Amino acid sequence: MAGAMTLNRNRALLSIPIALPALLLLGGCAAQGTFPSLARRAQEDVPGRVSGTAQPAPPSAAAAPLPAPRPADTASVGELRSAASAAHARFTAQRDQVDALTRAARDAAPGSEAWATASVALAGLRTDHDALVGIQADLDGIDTRRPRPGDRMGRR
Repeated sequence: MAGAMTLNRNRALLSIPIALPALLLLGGCAAQGTFPSLARRAQEDVPGRVSGTAQPAPPSAAAAPLPAPRPADTASVGELRSAASAAHARFTAQRDQVDALTRAARDAAPGSEAWATASVALAGLRTDHDALVGIQADLDGIDTRRPRPGDRMGRR
């Protein structure tokens, strides 16, 4: 019993050198000096601004019909869809081969023939993936230019 109490006391004494510097460092985080008041200032008491009494704008009497999509965008979507299908087909055709090569090179040393072959195959797979990402970015650009309900002039 006395041995257990001594062990607990020793543990407590060992933790003091660790805790003391931490407490001293935390004291440095305490702010010193005066700070500005958090009370509301005169600029914040402008009627209708902070009080939350603003009303939404009334809906327009007749919403203008949306303009038709630009012909260039319509043609671009078709071309981009074809390019995306081709890139996806290349990606899926290579995926199983690249998977087998990388599994075979898993324990190979860097710079070995198996490692180099797998790295080149993986780079080709990344190239097809990057092509798909570029096509997605182009489609996103077309989408941002598409008019939306409530737009007055459409997006440019």
